Amino acid sequence: MDPVTKECFNPPKNTYAQIYAVKAATKDISNFHLVDIGLKGSDRISLENGSVTFSAIKYTSTSYNNDVKNKKLYKILIFLGKQV
Repeated sequence: MDPVTKECFNPPKNTYAQIYAVKAATKDISNFHLVDIGLKGSDRISLENGSVTFSAIKYTSTSYNNDVKNKKLYKILIFLGKQV
């Protein structure tokens, strides 16, 4: 529930959330894009009553290998409909 508007997120049935760990590729700003660095564990979960909780997720490699130790690492959550 949104604390300001009091609106509830009420997705249709068979909606699931998927989480990604990404870093920004900024060497050439004209070709900016996000690079998925990968996660281990259950990164796609069905929503229950409009909410989802991710747990026991790990990165597939170290921050050293992904050159993110001095940069930001982002997590992106995407809501999707029924898998086809």
